[in-house]
Amino acid sequence: MKMCKSKTLLKVSNVVFCLMMMGVLSISSCKKSRFDVPDGYTVDSLKEANINVDTTDTKPDFSFLPQARLFPGLVGVNERRIADTVITMDLNYNDIRNSLRISVVPQPWKPTGLYAPAGEPITITLPLNAVGITAQIGCWTDNLSSTSPRKREPIIFTVKKLFPGENHIRGPFGGQIFLIPEIPLATPITFHVSGACREPDFHLGITDPAKWKQEIMTTSVPWFDFDSKHMAFSLPTKVMVNYLQSHPSLDINAASQAWDDIINYDYDAWEGLSDTAVDKIDQPTNLPWRVVLDIQPSVGYGHNGYPVVATDDNEWFNAAFTGGDTTGNLWGTLHELGHNNQQQQYWDWSTLGETSNNLHSFKRANRMGIQALAVLHPAFTGGAASAQAKALAYVNKTGTKNFDADAAINDPFERMIPFLQIFNKLKSADGTQSGWDFWPFLYRRARHALRPSNNDIDKHDFFYEALCDYTGLDCILFFRAWGINLSGQATTAMSQAHPTPLLQQIWTYDPIAKTGGDVMANSRALWNITSIPANDFQSSGENTGLFSALIDGNPVTYWHSSYGGTNGSRSFPHTLMLDMYSSQLTNGVYFIQRAAGSRNVKSLKVWVGNDVNNLTLITPANATLLQNSNQQNIALPTPQSIRYIKIEFDNAWDGQQFAAMAEIGTY
Repeated sequence: MKMCKSKTLLKVSNVVFCLMMMGVLSISSCKKSRFDVPDGYTVDSLKEANINVDTTDTKPDFSFLPQARLFPGLVGVNERRIADTVITMDLNYNDIRNSLRISVVPQPWKPTGLYAPAGEPITITLPLNAVGITAQIGCWTDNLSSTSPRKREPIIFTVKKLFPGENHIRGPFGGQIFLIPEIPLATPITFHVSGACREPDFHLGITDPAKWKQEIMTTSVPWFDFDSKHMAFSLPTKVMVNYLQSHPSLDINAASQAWDDIINYDYDAWEGLSDTAVDKIDQPTNLPWRVVLDIQPSVGYGHNGYPVVATDDNEWFNAAFTGGDTTGNLWGTLHELGHNNQQQQYWDWSTLGETSNNLHSFKRANRMGIQALAVLHPAFTGGAASAQAKALAYVNKTGTKNFDADAAINDPFERMIPFLQIFNKLKSADGTQSGWDFWPFLYRRARHALRPSNNDIDKHDFFYEALCDYTGLDCILFFRAWGINLSGQATTAMSQAHPTPLLQQIWTYDPIAKTGGDVMANSRALWNITSIPANDFQSSGENTGLFSALIDGNPVTYWHSSYGGTNGSRSFPHTLMLDMYSSQLTNGVYFIQRAAGSRNVKSLKVWVGNDVNNLTLITPANATLLQNSNQQNIALPTPQSIRYIKIEFDNAWDGQQFAAMAEIGTY
C-alpha cells in the first residue's frame, strides 16, 4: 500500500478571515479581543501520524471480502479478469424525465456488460470528448444504515466521477459496472476497461439464447442482466442456473419480449407516450425500468424507485420469466412499477396511493385477453367479501358518501372498481375509443398542464374535467355516486361545456362478473340540494332525514332539519337550495309533506331563476301548505325555464322549531 505522510501546522492568532457578502473576498486584521482565547490547536496535532492510506484505487482492498461473500457474492478466482477491452457505448436518450410528471423517472444507468470483482481495482480510460460521466459499481443502492437487524452491510455500491483519460475505481463489494451520463451525449463514445469480468448478460435481439445458456451455466460471475429496450432485471446467476434446470424448455427470447411489451404497451403507450409523437414530451425516454433483487430491501418486501428493489426470492425472480403467462401472478412487480408512474401532483389524489398504481395489472390483462380478473389478486374472489362486492354495495348506498373518508370504502382494492368501470363502460366523445383509451388522454393532459393541483379537491376536479372532455358528457352523476367530491367551479364549468349528462349508470357495473351498468338514470338524479347554512339535515336511517330523500320519488322517505348531533340544533327559518343542473321549462314547484304529520311545514317562500345570485320570489305573502300528504303546487306566473329553486320554510304546524318534507319537484 502506498504510504502518505502529511504534517500540517495551523496556528491562528488574531487574524480573522472575513467573507464579504457582496462578492468580494477580503482579509482584514482585527484588534486583539479583551478576552484571552487560546489558539485553536492542540499539541498532539503537531505530531506526525503514520497512517497507511491508499487514495488511488489502483491496489486491491479485500477488507470487506467476508461481507461481500455473504452478499452479493464473489467472482471465482479462476474467472478471467480482462486485461483490456474496448467498448463503444451509446449514452444518448430523450431527456424529458421532468416532463413525464410521474413519481419516479427512469435513470440513464448504462450497463457496460462487465462485472467488478469485490475489492479489485478497475481501470476505465475515457476519450477526451467524454465529460459528465459517472461510474457505478453495484446496483444495490438501498442504504440500510438505519435498519436493524441487517442481513448485509448498509452501503454496498460505489460511485465515482470519471474524467477524460485514465480513471481508477474499486468497489469493496463488487458488482455490475454502469456508466451514468449527466446529460445525453449525442455521439457514442469508445473507451477502454481493464480488470473487470464479462457478465453473462442476456440482451433481447442481441444475445444468442443457446450461447447465453451455455455461458450462464459455466460462469462464476454472481449476477447478470436480463434486459430489453424497455425493461431490465438484475438477477443472481446461481438462481438462474437452478431455474434453467427446472425449466429446460424456457424460451428466453419470449420471456424478455413479454416484459418489453408490458412496458411498451401497458405503461408507456397507455400513458400516451409514442416515439412518433409530435411533441417531444409525449415521447418516451427509451430508458429501461430496472428491477433489482436484494437480500434485504430497505422498505418492506419490495419498494418502488429507480431501481425497483425486491426481495431476493423465488417469487420475485420468477416474475422476470413469466411476463407472458396468462395465469402467473405479476402483481408485485407491476405494483411497484405502477408506483413509479403515478401522477400525484395532478390527478392522483391522496387516497389512491395503493390503488391507481395497480391499474396497470388490469391493462395488461385486458391486452392479453385475460377474462378471469380474479386471477390477478385474491381480493377479487370470495363472493360478498370480495373487493367489487363491497364497492358495489357502497356505491348503491343512498345518502351522503365520501370516497376519501368513509370506512366502507377504505380499501385500495375496493377503490379500483370505479376506474375499472370507466375502462369497460365509457367511450370517447366520438364513440370510436373505449374507456381504456381515457388513460393516455389523462396522462397527456397532466404532462401538458400549466400548473400542478394544490389539494385533493383540485385533483378530483382535474380527473373529472378530463373525463368530461374525453366523453363529451358531464359525468357528475358518476362522481356523486362514488362520493368523489367536486368544487362548484368545476361542476358549473362542465355543465356549461357539456350540457348532455352521463345518465347511463355505469357505477353499477361489476367489472369482475362483467354485468350491469346499462340502466339509464332519471334526470332528477342530476338535481342537487343543499341548505343555507350548510348541513341542515338529520340522518335517522337509510336515506331518511337527508337532502336526497326530497328528490328520490319516494314519499315514505323524508328530509328532516337538524335537531342535534354533529350538525347541531337548527331553528326556523330552514332554507334549501335546489339546483336542477340545467334550465328546465317549468309550470311551478310542488311539495309533498311528511305523511306522519309531525314537523309539517306551514308557511314558506319560494324563489326561482337561472342566476343563483338573482332569483325571483314567486310566493305571495303568507303562502302556506296544508297539513296533509297530498301533492301541493305553487305555480309560476307563467311557464318559464329555470335552473335554481330557493325555498325558505318559516314555521311548522306543530309549533316546533324543526321542519320535515317528503318530496320537492317541478311540474
